[in-house]
Amino acid sequence: MRWLDTRIVQGFALRKYKNEYIHYLYRAYASCEETIFHVEELFDSGSMPDPALSGELVAAYRSLSGKLFAFIQAVERGHQPPQYLKEPDPSYSVDLNPES
Repeated sequence: MRWLDTRIVQGFALRKYKNEYIHYLYRAYASCEETIFHVEELFDSGSMPDPALSGELVAAYRSLSGKLFAFIQAVERGHQPPQYLKEPDPSYSVDLNPES
């Protein structure tokens, strides 16, 4: 699950830019869906013969996938960059030579 965390962290670091943030969240969502596919393939091929374990993993990843998708939808609807990451007011200025 480390790759999933990494994608979410990368997106969070770029949250000032809505499209970049959403891009990384969708990549995390896609990775989660891919993991579900792999677990199902492992069970179907007999490589993971325990149906309880397979079912538990698939259920956990489906839950996570649903939460990620709901979060993506929320970001798409109401994204606001954090206040400290917004562009400064154009009237704001800094005197870089205060002694002159």
